[in-house]
Amino acid sequence: MLNTYKLPVTLKLNRKSDIDFVFQQPSIKIGNAYFLILARQNELAVPRLGLIVAKKNLKKAVDRNKVKRVSREFFRLHQDQLQGFDWIVLTRPQLKTLVKTRQAVANKLNSSVNSNSMSKELRNTWSKALQKIPKPC
Repeated sequence: MLNTYKLPVTLKLNRKSDIDFVFQQPSIKIGNAYFLILARQNELAVPRLGLIVAKKNLKKAVDRNKVKRVSREFFRLHQDQLQGFDWIVLTRPQLKTLVKTRQAVANKLNSSVNSNSMSKELRNTWSKALQKIPKPC
């Protein structure tokens, strides 16, 4: 039988009211030029993830999906540290320049270059968010 690493529905922020709850008063707010991560404590024993990747910020679906995949993977691997919070990952307009730079390098090299820079920036932002989680007494 094939293992699936799909994020269960119970770990997703799907309802507008849940997303608005995080936006109203985030207890953790971490960002850089490319990403913004917001979090707010919830009443649940599990963490939940919401992804907002605007088409305005990343034109190509491939790039938007990459951001979502990397975010979900980091979330999946660090669930135990993210307990009790609702998390939202947003892309910022400056991300366009990072993607364009990567594409320009790929064109010059005549090969496909992995989008490591985008993934690295997102992982760095997630790592900063992990450090902001209050430690239990």
